[in-house]
Amino acid sequence: MKTLYCEDCHEAFTGCDETQTYNCIHCGTELVDAFQCKECDGDFGEDELHEGYCDECLEKHASYETALDYSEAGERTFVELDQFLGYIFSTSEIEEILHKTLADARKLFDHQVRRESKNYCLTDKDDFALYVDRNKKGLE
Repeated sequence: MKTLYCEDCHEAFTGCDETQTYNCIHCGTELVDAFQCKECDGDFGEDELHEGYCDECLEKHASYETALDYSEAGERTFVELDQFLGYIFSTSEIEEILHKTLADARKLFDHQVRRESKNYCLTDKDDFALYVDRNKKGLE
């Protein structure tokens, strides 16, 4: 017996015979194999998971603090900068100034910074899921 899933209704059906084909009792769509989220153990279609995590579980991990750590672990972004500022400040000094500015902005615009942090984390859900997976394994 196995669990099948309707990708239209987002409903799982347990106890299905592995040798038969089933259609959803609600919409008639052919059921597909269900896959479990690594975190919540919920049933989903394969295309609804990102490296094994559902959207809801990834959203729980997407925070300001996580965004800072995730960005440190990711690739570097190059920006254009006034030539004089680039001459005066090193890359690490510019990053330090921007981190302080972001922390100050968070005091004034916390909701916006939290929203943008979440959006940043979820821009590439598959990559973010790999980051979440690496961090979970590091905590075990």
